[in-house]
Amino acid sequence: MNDTSDELRDGVDCAGRSICRFLYASRLAPGQPATVVGALLTQARERNRQLGLSGALLFDGEHFLQLLEGPAEVVDALARRIEADPRHTEVQVLLHGADAQAPLFQRWWGGWADADAVQAFLALDRGDPARLLDAFRALVRDEGDMH
Repeated sequence: MNDTSDELRDGVDCAGRSICRFLYASRLAPGQPATVVGALLTQARERNRQLGLSGALLFDGEHFLQLLEGPAEVVDALARRIEADPRHTEVQVLLHGADAQAPLFQRWWGGWADADAVQAFLALDRGDPARLLDAFRALVRDEGDMH
């Protein structure tokens, strides 16, 4: 796991909290066709709506970036499934913890991202969770309207 603040590192599971955030980066697993991403977006859009999750998933042709926000028990369970999902590899948990702030997104959104923008995001210092969230939200805003 990458460096995060002590509060979020200690909050690897968000039990007992109302809003939980899980932000991660990963790579499309070798041998997985890029067409898997379209199917993943379709599945995730419906499932996340049913589960009451908001956030965003970006894909640049190689890397995934996703932020999930919602009820702690739902986010924690989905985080475990994501980390075990064979469609991607090199899962890096950037942030996982409870937050008293309102969700950054009103619904869940998914789409394509510019590879250079994703690389710039991945190069950010991960020691400041608020800065990571601001940068992720700006990246999503640049890639498409998420509201």
